[in-house]
Amino acid sequence: MQGHSIVTLWLNSGNKKTFEFYVLSKSGQFKVLEALNNLRHFDINGEIKGDKLIITQDITTLDQYLVLRPLLSKNKSIIFKGELKDQVAKKIIAEIHHHFFQNYYDDIRCQKNKIDIHCFTNEEILKDIKFLKPLQNKLMVKFFLSQRFENILNHKLEMRIIQIERMDGKEINFGLDQVDVGLADLLDEGASALAKSQSIVLRDTDYNVSTLATQKILLRTSNKTTVQMGSDIPFTTTTNNNGNNTQWRFAGLKIEILLEKINNRYKVKYATKLTRPMGQMNGDTYINGSAQESSFLIEKGIPIQMFEIDLTTDDNAGRRLPILGQVPILGKLFSSSTKFKTYKRIIAIAKLK
Repeated sequence: MQGHSIVTLWLNSGNKKTFEFYVLSKSGQFKVLEALNNLRHFDINGEIKGDKLIITQDITTLDQYLVLRPLLSKNKSIIFKGELKDQVAKKIIAEIHHHFFQNYYDDIRCQKNKIDIHCFTNEEILKDIKFLKPLQNKLMVKFFLSQRFENILNHKLEMRIIQIERMDGKEINFGLDQVDVGLADLLDEGASALAKSQSIVLRDTDYNVSTLATQKILLRTSNKTTVQMGSDIPFTTTTNNNGNNTQWRFAGLKIEILLEKINNRYKVKYATKLTRPMGQMNGDTYINGSAQESSFLIEKGIPIQMFEIDLTTDDNAGRRLPILGQVPILGKLFSSSTKFKTYKRIIAIAKLK
């Protein structure tokens, strides 16, 4: 048994004396003495008070830190009241930075906290237990999530934009949920994945399926990103005195993307604007367009259909507006593959990495 004891002695005079004792167990005392003996090999001295080993001196070498820090975690009888010197803390932090950079990680910030080293990094690195564990075991460093790094972490968004054109002049009356093709296949293979499909929807009707664009975009949370597929083109209008006024406007598909983090999930806010040049019989051109905006939750590594846009095209537009033939993406978007009006569906599939 160990603990505090009180002994009372009654003297012949009738007076009493009270003594307080702290009783140590042999095993407890032996552990404290053994710890002190081991620490003295590294020039660390302390004072035994009861069942506690009090260390008041500063830690001035890396070896002293590597010996004492694990003991403090395992043995609650050792109390450290000294200080970890700055030169030792800098050596530890430098070694941590070296390991991070060797692994191509650069989001790391460390600081001294009494005898501990606290390091702050992003969520992605915190999940890399295989990388962090050796540092924790060797240097007894503690890692924490920093929102500062979370806001500047690059996230890669892969996007594929597919165009489906119905060649018989009728409207497109199906969605991807009616086609036996996975979104992952569409994202990786594009139009060829639909071409392999055995779906009745595609097999019984003449469709022209193509990939308009593939994008790999670096995003940061709370920072807006714009993706454009098209070009600034000149369009002319006739003034009141029969003169021509030429201005430049964007024609094509514009997508604005904003990535936000909500707890452990990601939210994508997006706005699309499809603007197309239109020709008139008098030779004037004007811009016509449509816009939509929405948002959705997305999980890393899982593809999702981002949006779909329907439009009609006319072969006459290509003849009235030669610019459509000069800018390939505009011709692909707004010209018909036949000699009559066709219906198109623009579908975007995205995956966050």
